[in-house]
Amino acid sequence: MSTYDVLTYGAVGDGQTNDAPAIQAAIDACHAAGGGTVLLPAGHTYLSGSLQLRGQTEFRVQRGATLLASPDYADYSPEHFSDVISGGLIDTDTELSRRAWLTAFEAHDLSITGGGVIDGHGRAFVDTDLGTIYEMRGPPGEDQYRARPYTLHLIGCVRLDVEGISIRDGAYWTLRLTGCEDVNISRLRLHNDPKVPNNDGIDLDRCKRVRISDCDVVAGDDAICFKCSRATAVYGACEDILVTNCVLQSVSCAFKIGSECWSPVRNIVFSNSVIRDSHRGVGVQCVDPGGVENVLFTGLTIETRLYDDHWWGRGEPIYVACTPRSREAGVGPIRHLRFQNILARGENGVILYSEDAGDVQDVVLDNVRVEVDVWKGAYPIGQQDFRPAQTLMDGPTHGVLVDGASGVTLRHVEVKWGENGHAAFAQALSSSRAEGLKLDDFTGEDAPHA
Repeated sequence: MSTYDVLTYGAVGDGQTNDAPAIQAAIDACHAAGGGTVLLPAGHTYLSGSLQLRGQTEFRVQRGATLLASPDYADYSPEHFSDVISGGLIDTDTELSRRAWLTAFEAHDLSITGGGVIDGHGRAFVDTDLGTIYEMRGPPGEDQYRARPYTLHLIGCVRLDVEGISIRDGAYWTLRLTGCEDVNISRLRLHNDPKVPNNDGIDLDRCKRVRISDCDVVAGDDAICFKCSRATAVYGACEDILVTNCVLQSVSCAFKIGSECWSPVRNIVFSNSVIRDSHRGVGVQCVDPGGVENVLFTGLTIETRLYDDHWWGRGEPIYVACTPRSREAGVGPIRHLRFQNILARGENGVILYSEDAGDVQDVVLDNVRVEVDVWKGAYPIGQQDFRPAQTLMDGPTHGVLVDGASGVTLRHVEVKWGENGHAAFAQALSSSRAEGLKLDDFTGEDAPHA
């Protein structure tokens, strides 16, 4: 297969010139010829506005090269991907950003490789540093949350590989896949500024047969998140996904399912991974009718702490919550979850919560150790967070809270209290509305002052 060097198509690579026309010309020539490699050679920084990747292409950012997103909103095509799919496949949803930097639509057999850097230039979209979070800027007259570009938004791609590259400093969601199938994401270093709001690491929206492995992800918002957005219903469920051998850090939830679940999210395995210094460890949250089922978490170490309440989460290492966003739409059940072989330490305990009793069903914790301690202490202890459907509220901190969940089994579960006690620390196990709760070798005492 031929190689299409962007320098031969007029790219300058000086970090100042917008090289998007030259890079796009190389992409289009490669595609027209039936496929090959589009090469961004080492030794250059290629500033670029919006680009559309195409199928049968290896988009190779060579180690020592940087592809840098333009800081100028004028260099991004409004509705860049929406125009391509305006034939009824995906409805416009005003909750979603309508700009993207690197896009693809039904670009089958696409790979993004090379060992280089894809830099979303999120720092260029910062308006004000509020201390724990940034206020971002949008173009005149536009809300900054919907204006900021996705770093990559790849839609409807089959046989997609993203391997061995560094992605950094996303201005909004960083690597978003919608309706993609047979995907491999591996050896990815994705490091965002944790003070940028909404800069999720990897988001899978209605994707199928996906493998994520050996990735290091740092994000302000969720590090890895699976969901089914309302606007993308044509792609069906989000299912058959494996995540393994990853290290995650998030100021919100490190690994999350939900909260958008307009169709089922199911058949997920999350294994052999480390979650560090995160606001919430693993979270399964449903607020919409689709529901979540058949999820296995195994072989994890989790460390959680409290952050500013701009970010969802209150230091829970394991969090399961079913709370309807709308009574009219209703909420699907969360069921058949397994948490096995987990060591957890946090400034809050495990929460298994269902607003309506029985909407969380059949949850097993097996060989799980939970230690609750004040190890940062920078923010108030003794709060629970059920946003977006409910508000942040005061409440005691239990080792394990089971409220409204049915068919919960706690097998070989151990609760410990750390050296730094707090007045909010309460019971090793608190249960209410917990039909069918089973205890099999549950050990733990209430907090010393409870």
